[in-house]
Amino acid sequence: INRISGIKVIGDNVECRIKGTYGIPNVAFGNTTLATANQNITYYYDEANLVTRIENRNAFRFCANFIDFKFNALNYIGSSAFSGSGVVNVNMSHLPAVITGEWADMFNSCMQLISADLGNLESGSSIFVNCRNIDGALIAMKIKAYGIMFRNAGKIGSNFYNEYVLSCGRLCFADACGFAEIELPNCTVFNGTAFYKGNTSTNQYLKKVIAPKVTSIGQTDSDGIGTCFTRNTQLELLDIRACKNFYNTNNFLTAMKAGGVIKVHQAMITSGDPNGELLYLKNTRDVTVEFYNDLGVYVSTL
Repeated sequence: INRISGIKVIGDNVECRIKGTYGIPNVAFGNTTLATANQNITYYYDEANLVTRIENRNAFRFCANFIDFKFNALNYIGSSAFSGSGVVNVNMSHLPAVITGEWADMFNSCMQLISADLGNLESGSSIFVNCRNIDGALIAMKIKAYGIMFRNAGKIGSNFYNEYVLSCGRLCFADACGFAEIELPNCTVFNGTAFYKGNTSTNQYLKKVIAPKVTSIGQTDSDGIGTCFTRNTQLELLDIRACKNFYNTNNFLTAMKAGGVIKVHQAMITSGDPNGELLYLKNTRDVTVEFYNDLGVYVSTL
């Protein structure tokens, strides 16, 4: 307490000076339920760049009226730090170095979140789960491997593009992900449940997936169910022209929109499709199946 001085109350705001760097501790303002979290805090601006850590866990979790923060000197963030809070626009692009931490559920269920720039963050999982209003075009991040990143998230009809991601893990864009078009030019692997729509309902939003460097689907599927695009009934373009294998698949494309287009590697003319999904799409869904060579050049049509 002797490090704090100059406390002022100006309207609804509290200002003070703090000597030395410090961390925001576990459940400092947030908690594990809406009822137990602080609903009075609306923002936290570290103007002197003294906050270096937000500890595990729940620092601002479920603070529904907490809409903004400024932390320019962070080097560590714990899990669920802002989960369920009222943050609207996140900008961490100013952070000079890669920050560490668990990052799990970082902005999970932030229903007001519209945009996010995660700066130099290179790893993280389930960061935007249930963020239903985040605009795909307003997301900037350098994370290379996606876990359960956008499950049941994304503003309906918005488009998502990212050149940094190299692999999409389980349930990455699963369930009611609202993105209409997803373009991942350097991604090489799709997990067998990456775009899976569970239960019995369908995903009516996803229309195009463009990932021309993906070489396989389902090879990293720890669940072993191979349902990557199951129940994505409006999917009209799937460009995976480098893909040579569907592993452990289970009719994962049979709901593709009739009259759509799928692009795969020419190796799949003779192998790599154990359940005959491509032939089914052509004969039953009137889907155009195109084959491409190693250079990404069109070769033929099924």
